[in-house]
Amino acid sequence: MSKRSRSAMSSAGEEVGSTPPAEVEASTLITLRVKDNEGVRITCTMRRTDKLRVLIGFYLDMVTPTDKGKGAAVAAVAAAAAGGGVFMHYGRCVTGNRTPADYDMEDGDEVSFFPDGTRTMPVTLTVKDNKGRRVTHTMRRLDVICTLFRLYFDMLPSTAPREGVFMYNGREISFYQTPEKCDMNDGDEITFHPFSKPSTFVTLTIKGSSDDGGRSGVVVTRPMRRTDELQRLIDYYFAMVPTDDQNGEWAVTYGGRQVGGEETPADYEMEDGDQLRLVPASKPSRFVTIDLLTMVKAKRTYTLRRTDKLQGLMDLCLSREPASMYRHGCVLIYEGRRVHDSQTPDDLKLEDGDTIHAIARQVG
Repeated sequence: MSKRSRSAMSSAGEEVGSTPPAEVEASTLITLRVKDNEGVRITCTMRRTDKLRVLIGFYLDMVTPTDKGKGAAVAAVAAAAAGGGVFMHYGRCVTGNRTPADYDMEDGDEVSFFPDGTRTMPVTLTVKDNKGRRVTHTMRRLDVICTLFRLYFDMLPSTAPREGVFMYNGREISFYQTPEKCDMNDGDEITFHPFSKPSTFVTLTIKGSSDDGGRSGVVVTRPMRRTDELQRLIDYYFAMVPTDDQNGEWAVTYGGRQVGGEETPADYEMEDGDQLRLVPASKPSRFVTIDLLTMVKAKRTYTLRRTDKLQGLMDLCLSREPASMYRHGCVLIYEGRRVHDSQTPDDLKLEDGDTIHAIARQVG
């Protein structure tokens, strides 16, 4: 038999009318297995983007031989659906019009087939709580899960909390979801987290500072209602602890913030054992240092009395800047608003480091 050239073999292939198949990358392929409760298992390699009707049809063709020819896979899928069978992958129903990628399937995964009536195959679930109580119940995958929750509440003692949330895999489960909807598997656990209700009372302490007129380090503890005003606790402290300084001014802080006597522990979400501190009330300085920004973006720093009228600041600006810059006088602007000559730093509640803009007065 004589050898044929490559060109001859190529032309022979073309005569047959076949086109060499395109190479398929290995990463685009996936091998899946279908198993059923009769022990039958079939394996099929397909593209990740192929419809799963290819896999399902292949399985049905293997277990039920047919000579229907082209389109038999689609017909077989329809027959399985009509007969009530269901294909499942990790608790989810698999449909033929979706792909392995849609279900995040991996190479070697199994798809289970449950024939007539097994769509509602049972699953055993457990509800547990932080007290170690556990209630286990077997139910159908398509049953509403409130059946399990009600059974849990029925098993609780009368004093146990009944308000809270049920959590599964970090997600809250509603009463009207199903095990299938939540992708639950046999033996899974659901955790009940009750809502914690704060006590009506809270026990707080006040501690004196090192320079509070004889109260250094003195701690007074008292229980009170969460809705009581904190002034009651403050008055109780002063009544219990003598002091050498009857005329001093004091402030009470909690978490670094000053608290008001008319406010309550509930306003600050205080808990048992929290501590308040008694500190000397800070008196504001008589002076304030501010920055004046001119038309040419030059920054001038001035220190004023808090009770001085800001007309003096205008005069300083006009006396120290070139006459051509403020030919018709200047206007002061603070936080987008014009400052009047008679206003003071206290009127504007100025703080050290605040900036005032000096712009030229417009005429005409």
